Amino acid sequence: MAGKGEALVAAGFGVLLVEYRGYAGSSGAPTEAGVIADGLASYDYVRARSDQPIGLYAHSLGTAIAVPVAAAREVFAVVLAAPMTSIIDVARYRMGWVPFDGMIRYPFRSDLRIGAITAPLLILHGTEDKVIPFALGSRLAALAPTGTKFVAIEGAGHNDLPDFGALGMAITFFDETLARDRDAGRQ
Repeated sequence: MAGKGEALVAAGFGVLLVEYRGYAGSSGAPTEAGVIADGLASYDYVRARSDQPIGLYAHSLGTAIAVPVAAAREVFAVVLAAPMTSIIDVARYRMGWVPFDGMIRYPFRSDLRIGAITAPLLILHGTEDKVIPFALGSRLAALAPTGTKFVAIEGAGHNDLPDFGALGMAITFFDETLARDRDAGRQ
């Protein structure tokens, strides 16, 4: 995410990059409740230090953390790149139909949480994603609040979305949302 963070900084945004607990030198063990708590704590850390609007940009598993954070906190906009409906659905994609519901310890059910987001939402997904299939991003967009923008990025896979302009789309979405908020007097 460092390259994405640098691009957002270059576009004039402040950025906080957060690593999952238990990864890259972070302490603890990753659990669904734990990483969501980390997401909420990260939001609260930024909010305690700034009165500026906060937006969320997340990719892949990070989207399953951003969704509950955006549902629980005030954000001006949310961008989800290569999101999933749930880990259960990703497992079914990889292994075929198996009754995974009771077997997966941390299901990350974004499909059940996305409807609670009130901020403008942009979902980006590559049509050739082999990690989290395009169909799951499309299904999540269908479950999202009215007004959600879904962009199918033709030919893009899972980790090459920036090569297809996804980061530029996110920056434009953030800029346009902030401008609308400014014009409406919400900032």
